[in-house]
Amino acid sequence: MISLMNQSTQSNDGQTTVDHTNDPPLLPNLPNHLAQIILSTIQPTLLYAVCRQWRRLIYTPQFPSFLSLYAVVASTAGNDVSFFTFDPISGKWTPLPSPEMDPPIHFLHHHPSFISRNLTIQSLIVCGFLVLIAATGHDFFPALSHPLVFDPLTGEWFRGPLMTNPRRWCAVACVNDTVYVASGVGAQYRGDVARLVEKWDVKKRRDEWRWEEVVGLKDGQFSRESVEGVAYKGKICMVNVKGNAGKEGVVYDIMENRWEKMANGMVSGWDGPVCVARSFKPVPPSDPVPLADLTANMEEVNQNISITNDIIARPEPETSFIDSHLLSASASMHGEEEEEEEVMYLVNETTGGVRKYDDENDCWKDVIEGSELLKGAEQMAIGGGKICVVSHGRIIVVDVVAKPVKMWVVDPPRPECEVISVHILGRPCIRL
Repeated sequence: MISLMNQSTQSNDGQTTVDHTNDPPLLPNLPNHLAQIILSTIQPTLLYAVCRQWRRLIYTPQFPSFLSLYAVVASTAGNDVSFFTFDPISGKWTPLPSPEMDPPIHFLHHHPSFISRNLTIQSLIVCGFLVLIAATGHDFFPALSHPLVFDPLTGEWFRGPLMTNPRRWCAVACVNDTVYVASGVGAQYRGDVARLVEKWDVKKRRDEWRWEEVVGLKDGQFSRESVEGVAYKGKICMVNVKGNAGKEGVVYDIMENRWEKMANGMVSGWDGPVCVARSFKPVPPSDPVPLADLTANMEEVNQNISITNDIIARPEPETSFIDSHLLSASASMHGEEEEEEEVMYLVNETTGGVRKYDDENDCWKDVIEGSELLKGAEQMAIGGGKICVVSHGRIIVVDVVAKPVKMWVVDPPRPECEVISVHILGRPCIRL
């Protein structure tokens, strides 16, 4: 059961507000709305340790949001798919509610005819929502006729707009709060669907949500398997297959509404999951970080991890990105804008090395040399100065801001589960 932490009321403008009339004072001799402003300047980890009332405040909409880790996981014994969030303050995994739809939705992750291949459940973050876009059902047909949307503020799932052609094995991306879906396979292969590209503007009012067709692909080569489109400097970059196989890469120019060939250097080095970091400035090493420099941190991988005010706890507490994140949010409230930086990172699934793309020279530069922990990388997410990589059903966290770079392993929420994908999103404002 999901319940809000305080009694809520609906205001005239349709916004939900929290009624603190009957709450005890947060600070002596101060009304709670002023106390909230003062306490919001304090690190959540400190508030969490003081008292239950301050602990409750952290999870209300009135408190500045901090980043949390969300994971889509599958049972290793069957095809049960579930959803979890990691609270960096309490240091605990918490299950999210399952989507309650009529008829019930079942996702197929393993299939006896595809022993060496998993069937992807494609998801992304947009407008502060976790959105499931495409998956395979138990009948081996597309499982979703509508996207499924999870709202951390309410703890509820709801449907997105009806897809003109439900599909799987497609390419998905998000740019400027707009979801793009390209290619894919429906109940059966169709050439027009394999070339189809559509967008959904999530910023619009919910009653105005719909899919709009944009210029299509020249062929159906992108329906071979599920791939992620990467939003980079106003364009969507994607390749048609994963791993080290020969591949074709294309780039969609959003402003020009046209597809163009991917630069040779970018596509030739695209040999693992790729993601783009925004809003933090990574430490640019002149030389790749030797694996030996990470050895001390590797020894701590399986030890207990102390709780920090971070996306996910690291072995040695330091000043976290969340502090600067809150300061940036405060600066924006006062009209100060910061220029965002975009850096495209890649994890080589064969060597386990981390690289970043240099668009001026059309090449990939090493950030971290090959690591055993990162070999077999399948999916990744970036936020708060951390690269979170899914490999062999577990999560490896790489802190690219720390000096030296740090790396550690986070086990799945449950021993019988394997992680399919991870996302970084604002923490829920409710008690799950």
